[in-house]
Amino acid sequence: MLRLSGYTQRELISNVFTGTLMQIWDLNLYQSVHNDRTWLDTVRSLAIEDAQHPSLYYVLLRFWSERFRDSIAAIRSFSSLLSLLVLPAVYWLSLELFALPLAAWFAVALVCVSPLHVLTAQEVREYGFWTVTILLSSLLLLRAMRRPQRQTWISYAFSCTIGLYTFPMTVFVIVSHALYLGKMEAFQLSKTVKAFLLAIGGAAIAFLPWALVIWQSRQQIIDTNLWSSYPMTLIERWGNYGFNLALSFVAIPHAFSKLPHAEIAIRLWLTIPPVVLATIWISADALYFLMIKAPPAGSCCL
Repeated sequence: MLRLSGYTQRELISNVFTGTLMQIWDLNLYQSVHNDRTWLDTVRSLAIEDAQHPSLYYVLLRFWSERFRDSIAAIRSFSSLLSLLVLPAVYWLSLELFALPLAAWFAVALVCVSPLHVLTAQEVREYGFWTVTILLSSLLLLRAMRRPQRQTWISYAFSCTIGLYTFPMTVFVIVSHALYLGKMEAFQLSKTVKAFLLAIGGAAIAFLPWALVIWQSRQQIIDTNLWSSYPMTLIERWGNYGFNLALSFVAIPHAFSKLPHAEIAIRLWLTIPPVVLATIWISADALYFLMIKAPPAGSCCL
């Protein structure tokens, strides 16, 4: 809410910690949207203190809050509605991959019951919207490869730009697209590869302003994320990996919430081996289908 209000942490500290008695409602200024600050202040706050989170999602959220108020329900509903866009996006992508409506509906059903997707849909964060941009960019890449048209490549470049301004890790999605395209084109500088490079170049130029902000704030980003680099044993580290992976398949019971991640992961992977084996089998079968039986350009790296 501090970013949404357009204030920085430094401004909050300097205005609140003055040695005078304050009431709870005095803090509402920093927890809601007011007319004395605009969306430009939201961008400025992120650029100064939270550059690892680009401004697109938070600017859209601010506009939403100005229109529908900034209650908890209204703010969370914005993330939920954006996350619903994953369903048509995964349907269209699956249809492009498999050319089978049944497979597309099956993919939609899997997303609907995914605990990870349900979790991200409830958070006031950009990750649900980021999922949408990943799906759309992958879909547009496939279409551009199959039916190369200027407007399709422009749309792909635009989707990559939106993805970068949603979350910088979109860079790795683009790298996976580049590797896939290179494999499909036998690593030759074909017309398709040239069009891809132009599209990515356009997206990179469009993202350059915020990339410079990230570079200038790199030490601030490191300091902000120090909490994630505390020393861990090998068991704890792999336990965290297992916990995060398990979230894709299993909703963590509330009774487990206070246990260490490593212990949760061990319990889950010991109690759901059928789910793990089924997931591995389905993934391997899907990969075989995409690589061998799918239509040309149908096995997109995701």
